[in-house]
Amino acid sequence: MQLKKVQINGFGKLENVKLELKDGLNLILGENESGKSTLTEFIKGIFYGVNRNKAGKDFSDFEKYKPWQKGNFSGKLSYNLDGQEYTVYREFTRNHAEIYDKMGADISNDFNKDKSRGAEIGVAHLGMDEDTFDNSVFVRQKDIKVNELSQNTMIQKLTNIVQTGEEEVSYENTIKKLEKKLLDEIGTERTQNKPKNIVKREIANLELTKSKLQHNRVKQEEIESKIKQVQDSKKKNEKELKDAIAIFNIKNKYEQIIQEEKTKFDLEKKVNETQKDKNKKEKRKKIIIDSILISLGAFVLAITGILIDEIALAIFGVITGVVALILNAKFTYKEEILVEPENFDVISEESRKKANKELATLEEKGIKKSLTEKSISELKTIIANGEKEKNNLTLEEHKLKIEEEALNENLTTLSEVEEELVYQKAKQDELLKEEETIQLAIEKLKEAYEELKEEIIPDIEKDIRYTISKTTNGKYTNVKYNDYDGLIIENEFGQMVTVDKLSVGTIDQMYLGFRLAIADKYHNIPILFDEAFVFCDDERLKNILKTLSEIAENRQIILLSCSNREKILLDEMKIQFNYIKI
Repeated sequence: MQLKKVQINGFGKLENVKLELKDGLNLILGENESGKSTLTEFIKGIFYGVNRNKAGKDFSDFEKYKPWQKGNFSGKLSYNLDGQEYTVYREFTRNHAEIYDKMGADISNDFNKDKSRGAEIGVAHLGMDEDTFDNSVFVRQKDIKVNELSQNTMIQKLTNIVQTGEEEVSYENTIKKLEKKLLDEIGTERTQNKPKNIVKREIANLELTKSKLQHNRVKQEEIESKIKQVQDSKKKNEKELKDAIAIFNIKNKYEQIIQEEKTKFDLEKKVNETQKDKNKKEKRKKIIIDSILISLGAFVLAITGILIDEIALAIFGVITGVVALILNAKFTYKEEILVEPENFDVISEESRKKANKELATLEEKGIKKSLTEKSISELKTIIANGEKEKNNLTLEEHKLKIEEEALNENLTTLSEVEEELVYQKAKQDELLKEEETIQLAIEKLKEAYEELKEEIIPDIEKDIRYTISKTTNGKYTNVKYNDYDGLIIENEFGQMVTVDKLSVGTIDQMYLGFRLAIADKYHNIPILFDEAFVFCDDERLKNILKTLSEIAENRQIILLSCSNREKILLDEMKIQFNYIKI
């Protein structure tokens, strides 16, 4: 294929641009922001349309490349393919494409149409999808690298081409169809409602039913035995619960009596203390009043004796007053004896004796002494656990009786179940044979694919070795590829390392070799390089340009650059090229 004429009516910043490409090596020179990258995207857009999907980006390609001046979002590209001339006009707003042959006849209907992209020209005339185009013949600015996933995808597509002649008609699709057939018509261990799972469940249910029917009587006897065991356990539980409750009631009753007596004792004691305080206050008050009255009487008697000149009478009055005061204090302070409450310890001990007597009576009736010695809190726990066990046993007995009743309901006969089992097992055998056949087919396809890869990969490695050897002056010559690491290379020390261990320039050369190797399998499709070698020094760039000039003898090469480096080196090496300045 050779791209010939480009006409851009409106695409991004480019408007009314026309240029003519020639066979061999083309160098397009333009300053930064002059639209070189937009030109390459236009060429890609002619073949694949412009994507309206953002795909995680801020803007879709459609939004990004709409004309800045709101012009006609369209353009035209002419090219030769297999000795035939074609012209494609694409109106990107609707992604409508018109394809004409050399006679000007509209052959658009000969191409498949994509709902969002329009005519699939790239797939038909380049023989590759857009993803392959991006990872082989279209090298964007500073994006020569091809990640491991894309490398593996390219290898798979090349294998598909060798196998079927088309990159999208692959062994993988065949395997997917077989796996889908396996999933839909048979099923797997992880599916639920596929034939294999349904038959398996049906057989399991029938086997279970058969087993139930065969062992129905034995099962009934086992359940009857279990019911008897549960009932015995219930009786034992009821007795233990009854004993614990009886002991608890006795201990609780006397504990309450002791508490009531304690409360009564404390109350009476408090009342006595209060009464004593009250009596003391009243006695002090009486002493004071009586003392005043006695003193007053003695004073009057003494004054009277003095007034009538009876000293003896006065002395008598004083002595009588003093004696009266002493006697009053003595007899008034005599403590009144109150009735003391009954001794609480005695009452408490009597209650405990009564409790022990009743407990001893229970022991005589067969209740264990170890149980009567339990505290009230321990008895509460025993009773709570006993009630819980009682409920559990009752529930278990109920379940067993339901199960016993269910065993008596025979919905089908044993002969009918056995007949259905034979049919289902035969059906299962057929499914297993079909599953084995499909699995074998998948296995053989995978083996065949691996064999094809073993033929493809050495050829790819050879092409990469040729490119990397040429562009590094023979420094790197041993290149390998595997599905896990992708591209690996032998360094100067003889060690095999992954590409990311190399210098940036060498990495670019490795991926250039990979892209050229892939492109080589698609025959004479032009290769576009948009500022792809900015990290290369002059020596490496010189080697790359020399290699590309050799490739350009059989394939159109389009280089886009913002510097004169490529032009200077090409002129220096006297390499012929078509020079275009935009």
